Parts: sequence; C-alpha cells; structure tokens
Amino acid sequence: MGTRGALAYNENASEGGKAEAEYLMQSQTESPYGAVFCEYENPFGDRYRVEMQVQLRGECIMSWLLFLDESGHDHKQMPYEVRGGVAIQDRRVWPFIRAIGSLEEDCFGTRLSEYRKEFKGAKLLDKDRMTWCSQGTRQTDDQRKRNARAFLAKGLQQQRPTRDEFTGYGQACYEMAQGIFRLLREHDAVLFASAIPRGIKPPPN
Repeated sequence: MGTRGALAYNENASEGGKAEAEYLMQSQTESPYGAVFCEYENPFGDRYRVEMQVQLRGECIMSWLLFLDESGHDHKQMPYEVRGGVAIQDRRVWPFIRAIGSLEEDCFGTRLSEYRKEFKGAKLLDKDRMTWCSQGTRQTDDQRKRNARAFLAKGLQQQRPTRDEFTGYGQACYEMAQGIFRLLREHDAVLFASAIPRGIKPPPN
C-alpha cells in the first residue's frame, strides 16, 4: 500500500471505536497527499485521530466532494424537476474555494458578505442583471469594481444606484459567472444533471 500509520485515541475510546479506527487506517488507499491527518468520530462519541504517512506511487483518488442542489420540485413554475451537482476531487476542494474567493474580489472589488450578500447562480445570470450588464459599454476593471461596491453600499443604505453603478454590478455578476465555469474546468470538476418532466408518473414497481 505504501502507507505507514499511527493511531491516537481519546482516553475513553471504546474497543469498537479503536477497531473502527484501525480498519479505516488499513483501508486507506495511496494518495498524493504525502501526510494525512484525519479526525473521526463514530455514533457512540468515540473520537480518534489517524495519522497517515503516505508514500507517493502515482496519483490515486481518495474521495470526491459532491455539491448537490435541486429545483422545480414544488411543480409550480418549472416544467422539469432538476437535480444538478458538481463533484471535485478532495485535494482540489480547498484550492477551488480559495480561487472562488479571489475571483469574487476580482469581479466585485470586495467580498459580498461584507454587504450581507452572497452570490447564487440563479441571481448571477437573471434577466435584470443581464439587462444591467448590457445597458452600457464594457467598464474597465477599476470602474466595474468601484461601481459594484457603490451599488452594494447603496443597497444597505436603501438608496438608488446610478446607471453606471447598475451597469458595473451587472458586469461584475457576468464576470463572476464566467469565472466560476473557468475555475470548474481548471480544477477538473465533474458535472452531473438530470431533468424529469413535471407530472411524470413513477413506474408501479
């Protein structure tokens, strides 16, 4: 396997918990990590730490993280029940998250959380934002960031933004959407999707 491991238990760990930890350590596959430290807790409250020293023998996937969402299941507006997901290899998740944060600042000139906002796919590309995006000429990076920040600040102050601020915010949303797809490609993400027509009946069996 190319692995050497050491186990450290809390003082109240049960024999079952220790056996589970040993199994987890022995069942780990080779990984490009080099050193892995895992904290586990079983349903009985036993906590244990698995320290893995891994000898690299080519790239081997340990696990993937799946982000899953769904829409249209209330059968009110959407013609389909849609499920979609993005899977990213575990070792790429943190670099992807950091890249998303940097992209957000590059597009808006700030973190949206500072203005009590968060970005959502349905809002980044909605018709209003696309109208704002295309209502003026393409702004420079500095102009877009300045206008996007002003748009967000006026939202907190309950003031109406200027036309340029609407445009800058719309273009920031568009840049963010494009950037997310670019980062998904760069981090070798895998996309999953299914669409089921509304009103279809499940099979009897």
